[in-house]
Amino acid sequence: MTAADPNVHLVKGEAATVIDALAEELRADLILMGTLGRTDVPGLFIGSTAEEVLRTTRTSVLALKPAGFASPVLVA
Repeated sequence: MTAADPNVHLVKGEAATVIDALAEELRADLILMGTLGRTDVPGLFIGSTAEEVLRTTRTSVLALKPAGFASPVLVA
């Protein structure tokens, strides 16, 4: 994929805002996001950008963790 590919959209701005706006413009059924999440921030499991997108969009979101991800949450 390159920037010349009609399926690549390079948009400048606040990530959650432009992701939501582009999803609306494209009439997307799903937003697919890679996510890391910082284990040193309590309560932040999927990543701040993914969490903000979830709060601001009406489009369905599928957030994927990288291979080998281990949850920092322990079951008591």
